[in-house]
Amino acid sequence: WLTSAIQAGHVEQGYFQYQGSLNKGSAPESRSLSLYFAVKDAELEYQPGWPALTEAAGEVLIEDSGVRISITQGKILNSAVTSAYAEVAHVASAQAPVLQLYAELHSSLTDGLYFLQKTPIAQNAPAFAAWQGKGDLPVKLNLVVPLAAQAPVEVKLALDAQGVELDMPEINLQLRELSARFEFDSQSGLSAKKVTGQFLGQRFAGDIEAGGRV
Repeated sequence: WLTSAIQAGHVEQGYFQYQGSLNKGSAPESRSLSLYFAVKDAELEYQPGWPALTEAAGEVLIEDSGVRISITQGKILNSAVTSAYAEVAHVASAQAPVLQLYAELHSSLTDGLYFLQKTPIAQNAPAFAAWQGKGDLPVKLNLVVPLAAQAPVEVKLALDAQGVELDMPEINLQLRELSARFEFDSQSGLSAKKVTGQFLGQRFAGDIEAGGRV
């Protein structure tokens, strides 16, 4: 995964560390390897079908226990990444490794809709296909990706709408000053609490309940 994920970047500093036995034929448990890099201007294609992390600065640590990447800044689409963490833990040879990714973004509704419309989420969420909008939208993204062919990806998105505009042209619906914390879960769908905004010049409030797998 690491070989294909890291597309570019500059290494500011790094180290290689070996601890353990030097005897030929010694057991694997008797030695330990680690590799560390501090990187900047990195590009990480963490999973096919998802927008790459670019202009990233952070640290890469490779140990016997797995690969861990911590990001302190970067971009996904046009959104600033304020923090991100990716890990692929070591597993037995008979098991498929799993990528876990968490990222926080200072984003927009445009980029938030991209995740719902242009990533693998869209295959099971056609209801969002024509939605349009604009406004600030901080995003928290949580992915659990088995690195095996045809394995389903678990996705959780938290979208903190703050007075945005949202249009649903397929039902001729225009919402203004829309505020809510929307949560999308690939297992249960879209939900939200304390949704407020304006429709046809009138204030409204309500909730959205997930109705099962989308």
